[in-house]
Amino acid sequence: MYKKVVYTYLGNTYDNFDKIKKLLPNISWPLNPTDEQLEDFGVKRSVIDLDLQETKTQKIAELYAMYEAERDSPTEYKVGDIVYYFDRLASDINKFNSAYNVALLKGENGYGVKNAEGESLWVMLSTSDFQSVLVKSAAEQSAAYNKFYSLRNKVQNSRSIAVIKKIKW
Repeated sequence: MYKKVVYTYLGNTYDNFDKIKKLLPNISWPLNPTDEQLEDFGVKRSVIDLDLQETKTQKIAELYAMYEAERDSPTEYKVGDIVYYFDRLASDINKFNSAYNVALLKGENGYGVKNAEGESLWVMLSTSDFQSVLVKSAAEQSAAYNKFYSLRNKVQNSRSIAVIKKIKW
């Protein structure tokens, strides 16, 4: 998981096969050369552990992907006995805000949501419904944001790879 492939040629180590290709431009390399093909030209492929900084970078990227997934997951909201899901991607937020503004003027407005089966539905929502969804969504997104930054700080302040590997979402 926290490893990378490196190539050694003439005593120098390279972290990208394209660099080897540039050093040996007259060779027509296969798309995925085998170790035997590489060794025929004096190139050795090795898998090594990432250093501390590279491990931190990779872990933060993994945590950020989890943060994005949680941040953008639909907001669950119950109207009567039915549970609806409101998408939270940027384009959906714009649509939600437009519909909410109309509801502020009219007292209610129709809006496209999904049910538990993932089917799209059109429902009438009151201004209060829009506000409740907005508050719940903001709280969930803030929680995801705070969790990511807390974990990111733990990673950045870690002094060992073993500690970083134990940090979980």
